[in-house]
Amino acid sequence: CESDVNECLSGPCRNQATCLDRIGRFTCICMAGFSGPLCELEVDECQSSPCANGGRCHDLVNGFSCSCPPGFSGPTCQTDMDECASTPCRNGAKCLDRPNGYECRCAEGFEGLLCEHNVDDCSPDPCHHGTCLDGIASFSCACAPGFTGYRCELQLDECHSSPCRNGGKCIDRINAYQCNCPPGTAGRRCQEDVDECGQSPCLHGGVCTNLPGTFGCLCPHGYGGSTCQRDLDDCHPDPCLNGGTCRDGVGTFSCACPPGFGGPRCDTEEDECRSRPCRNGGTCTDYVNSFTCTCPPGWTGRHCQHNVPDCTDSSCFNGGTCMDGVASYTCRCRPGFTGTHCQHPVDGCRGQPCLQGGTCVTTGDTYHCLCPPGYTGTQCQTPRDRCLPNPCLHGAACRSYGGGYECECPPGYVGQECQVEVDECQSQPCQNGGTCIDLVGRYLCSCPPGTLGVLCEINEDDCAPPPGTWAPKCLHNGTCLDGVGGYSCACPPGYTGARCEGDLNECHSRPCHPPGTLACVQGANTYRCLCQPGFTGGCC
Repeated sequence: CESDVNECLSGPCRNQATCLDRIGRFTCICMAGFSGPLCELEVDECQSSPCANGGRCHDLVNGFSCSCPPGFSGPTCQTDMDECASTPCRNGAKCLDRPNGYECRCAEGFEGLLCEHNVDDCSPDPCHHGTCLDGIASFSCACAPGFTGYRCELQLDECHSSPCRNGGKCIDRINAYQCNCPPGTAGRRCQEDVDECGQSPCLHGGVCTNLPGTFGCLCPHGYGGSTCQRDLDDCHPDPCLNGGTCRDGVGTFSCACPPGFGGPRCDTEEDECRSRPCRNGGTCTDYVNSFTCTCPPGWTGRHCQHNVPDCTDSSCFNGGTCMDGVASYTCRCRPGFTGTHCQHPVDGCRGQPCLQGGTCVTTGDTYHCLCPPGYTGTQCQTPRDRCLPNPCLHGAACRSYGGGYECECPPGYVGQECQVEVDECQSQPCQNGGTCIDLVGRYLCSCPPGTLGVLCEINEDDCAPPPGTWAPKCLHNGTCLDGVGGYSCACPPGYTGARCEGDLNECHSRPCHPPGTLACVQGANTYRCLCQPGFTGGCC
């Protein structure tokens, strides 16, 4: 076993490969272009696609060959053949080599495969108002008269030099111009001045003055406007004060004043007291479009024209007739009665009929004598008993006793002989200012107007409307306050007077700011300030 077997003796390696014997084996060293353990495999050199630019590869032993497409050459078709070498492009075009060909990029103004044709820059015609002249990559326009610009697109402005004079308006035409002249001018260039006064344009007697291109009117008073056609509004700004209405005239105005104001501008408050409306000594107080009368005692009414009735049912007694006066009354008594209120019977004692020093006392429509002790008779002419005749007066009973007598007085009388009448008015029983009239054993109350009742304790409602009417005693929503025999009115703001009939003029206090005020307009319990231009606010 000491001898090595030579495995190469059998010639295992192929394709002229060299066999290397080794211990128990062999190795084949292949020729170029072969591979495999026994070098039995030919290497495919086309497998790596060595041919470029679409060339076709042909495999050879230890090599390859390429079949190149048109336009390429070289072992791997790597070389592009330059078709531009012959300078095929014309007119300065740039030649671009392409596979198996070339491309001509023409200079501006040329076209065609070889850039052999000059482009017609006049098609389509670019000139608006002219003839096109073709060049190389360009054109020029020969413009018609009146036009300019690269394409003859601009009309020449013949008005650029301002050919029209006196304010004439220039209208550009083709290769010409037209002047539209303002009134008062004429001519191709408005260079002629027209005498506008020839047609007498000034109205209402205005004087016309011809001016370049126009005219002026000197208007008479009261007119304005370019031709004196406008009657000037003399009511602007409003010259009428206190809410007066302005009526425009020609060069003048008139004011229709509201009630209570007068004067050319209604600036004078009318004095309603000027006509002396208050009668019977009443005092007049002037207000806005109104007045009030403060009546003297005994008179009433808006003009103090009514005499206050002073007579009541209790003024005169015993059927006396009350005669009304001014703040007073008198009683005309029936026969047999006298006194201020007819409360006393007629006194028949004036002739002193009683004798022997007797005292005369009136009784009803007649009289009787109180005789001294020891006398009797109608005139004390007969001596008598102390109780005969009865010495006691006023129907008192006489009680005779030795040496004298005693009188039992009826109610209402006191004294030894019941000669003193008790004054029932001393306790002042009459209320509400009633006058107490003392009578025998009683009294009567003469009630003032507006009260009723035995004691004048009932106060009549003087605020109630008169019978047959619903008119309130107080005007302008005044509140009536009932009094005794009369009433008073609590007037709302802005009004005064006994019946709130007087409207106060709120503008009298000058509440509006004088520098900014045109006028103060008086209203019901208010005022309004008419402001001058440039002033504002409630008081300007």
